[in-house]
Amino acid sequence: MRYTPGWPPAVDGLPPDQQIEALSAQAERCRRLASATYNREVSEILGSMGEEYQRTAEKLSKRRRS
Repeated sequence: MRYTPGWPPAVDGLPPDQQIEALSAQAERCRRLASATYNREVSEILGSMGEEYQRTAEKLSKRRRS
């Protein structure tokens, strides 16, 4: 099982504020699951997914402020 960075999250069509909120929530879920699992590979994949969701949310947030 491998996670491919850049995998597009399914938030298209939502208003920007809701996209940011959904991505941040998904990032938190990934981080929570990563810390709850005992499988190192799964934990690393979930951690990477959480980071990617958070980066995407931050990019959208910066665009909103510009």
